[in-house]
Amino acid sequence: MNALTNLFLLLPTLTAAFTPPQRPLILDELKAGNVSSSEIKRECFNNFEPISGKNETVCINQWQRPSGNVNWGEPTQYCGYVEFDSDSGFPRTQFYFWLVMSENKPRDDPLVLWLPGGPGDTALAAVFAEWGPMLVDSKTQVESGFPPMQKNPAPVTERLTWLFLDQASSLIWPKGTGFSRTGRFRTSSSDAAQDVTRFLEAFLQIDFEHRGESFSFSGRELHIAGESYAGHWIPAVGNRLISTPTPGVNLKSVIIGNGIIDAKLLPMGIYTSFCNNGPFSSVNPKIVNQRCNKMRMWMSECQNAIKICRYDQTRLQCPHTRTRCRDALGEGWAEALGVNLYDIKLAPSQAKETNEILKWNLDKLINGANKERLIAADPTFVWPQPQGGGSLPRQFTNSGDWAKSFLPELQTLLTNEVKVLLYAGEWDLIVTASTMKLSAGVVDWTDGLGKTTTSNRDQFRQCLYLPDSKLEKLAIGEDPYAAYVRVGQLAYAQIYKAGHVSMPLPQSAGKVGCDMSPASPRYIWQPSQTAERYLGISN
Repeated sequence: MNALTNLFLLLPTLTAAFTPPQRPLILDELKAGNVSSSEIKRECFNNFEPISGKNETVCINQWQRPSGNVNWGEPTQYCGYVEFDSDSGFPRTQFYFWLVMSENKPRDDPLVLWLPGGPGDTALAAVFAEWGPMLVDSKTQVESGFPPMQKNPAPVTERLTWLFLDQASSLIWPKGTGFSRTGRFRTSSSDAAQDVTRFLEAFLQIDFEHRGESFSFSGRELHIAGESYAGHWIPAVGNRLISTPTPGVNLKSVIIGNGIIDAKLLPMGIYTSFCNNGPFSSVNPKIVNQRCNKMRMWMSECQNAIKICRYDQTRLQCPHTRTRCRDALGEGWAEALGVNLYDIKLAPSQAKETNEILKWNLDKLINGANKERLIAADPTFVWPQPQGGGSLPRQFTNSGDWAKSFLPELQTLLTNEVKVLLYAGEWDLIVTASTMKLSAGVVDWTDGLGKTTTSNRDQFRQCLYLPDSKLEKLAIGEDPYAAYVRVGQLAYAQIYKAGHVSMPLPQSAGKVGCDMSPASPRYIWQPSQTAERYLGISN
């Protein structure tokens, strides 16, 4: 697989505002016995914190890699904390991350920042159940020791370096997401965007080592990817990076899978999927017809609730939004039909069993490794962190964040010539492929920064609603597994036989969809496992 090319936003390489620390200890050095774990130390440096306008101390807790019974995979990996000790009166903030380096040229290959959904999902579930080099076994539950690990059949690190981040969203300090923690309440995607920006600025100054070479990721081609509620996170983060240039950040594209970008489009996507001979209309025709007869009423009630929340400055009406929307959303339909919310083709009993085994084995792996001090996390934490005082999804709903549209932020990215890929597994129910197609079709954008023309947008919309038979296909051999459209800065793809989890892998190639330019880049998607992933906190 070739590295992603021709997705350029020309950003200047900015000089760091502070002196970077020495490089973290390479995992292979620990494994080879060249250094001992007692030599691992914390390195700190000063940084200016723009949110409070005060100085803070940033510290890098260095990684460890086990030399014992866990096979973490062949790629070079780092894990640990970036810490912020601020004099602004807030307790310490710690961001826990897991870095998997490219197997090709990690010094040069692009960097992908993966943001999990939720809100409140932990990135380690993505590392060990979705995209990492080694995946936890989800078929056999282990009673003691570490669970079996198997090589990922669809590796994503051949020519890309992946950075997985546990966000520091918190309700009661020190509890955060996964192993991260913060002293500040985080109840909006704008808050999360500030956190991710702070983390990136510090992370990009760290010197890592691979096969004797020392380098940082400052100025590296950056792509931000995620799924589900990351449809909120990613536009917010990208918009902040555009509006407030961050040292070392070279943002090229954003990638959103089955993402909640605008909640008002969710019931419209459900209606299109089930009613008027939609793709899900044959699941249970009797119940589908009964519910479709009420769907317009439910849609109106939901969209009115969202509208009230958006215009309610007190946010007193926002806590009721999702309750008023439930019948019109995937949750209500999944319950009425007795189907799986994340994959309508997967039997609920099968999904439940797989989910319980996977959760159990993930707990055994991550908490067992942490207890033995193998993954540089806080040993007093139990993964995943329970959310005291209410769940993060409820708090983000109460604040009005769930009801907010992030189409304007997506428009800003497109107009600033940041490439955007929206993709959807066709069997997902919580964020249907119809919802993602609607999101792609209604986002407004111009042909580039400073331009008023919309020829690319107009052509994209024409292509988007062509019959599937007329769309370009991606295939393994003779078997197509996705249909896609790409014009200008925006691409949309629908992945066949995939649920809520489906992985995009960027690759350069020839013409794509309706775009006839021979130099246009395209994306390649790997078919995903349709087994439901473990969600630390479900949507």
